[in-house]
Amino acid sequence: HRQAIESLAVHPSGRLALSICKEKKLRLWNLLTGRCNYTSTLPEASRILLWSPAGDAYVVSAGKTLRVHALAGGGEPVQLRHDSFPLAAAYASRSVLASGCDDGLIHLWDGATGARLGSPTRAHAARLKALVVVGLAAGGPLLVSASSDGSVRVWRLASVKGKAVKLAPVL
Repeated sequence: HRQAIESLAVHPSGRLALSICKEKKLRLWNLLTGRCNYTSTLPEASRILLWSPAGDAYVVSAGKTLRVHALAGGGEPVQLRHDSFPLAAAYASRSVLASGCDDGLIHLWDGATGARLGSPTRAHAARLKALVVVGLAAGGPLLVSASSDGSVRVWRLASVKGKAVKLAPVL
């Protein structure tokens, strides 16, 4: 890249990485050779970049939208449209994508279809700055959120009929 790197995501295999920079470039890196294998121009500057847990898709932000790009098929990306700017995202399970926004809300999405799963959760009074999944918890993975107001909260996915639809506070 010729400008500052905004985000880096290593593929679950450990062999590939994606990077995005201020000049709106996405690059795919072969970590075994250290070479860039692919470059693409993004529609706008982005700060969010992550792989799906299976490594078969990646997520990149574009304004108030998260775009899920499936590697197979080459079709249009799934658009996850928000009312405010998403500042963080993490896969809460193999198929559920959580996004945190500058209005303090956490949204849950079906990462494959783009369908909203339940209503957004008011997680913080201020901007949600980080989301991290902790997979070693008894009873399933936990979602940890952090805000610019200095608070950190822990959440568990609550499900109805096997489908995650809301977050239940743990701490």
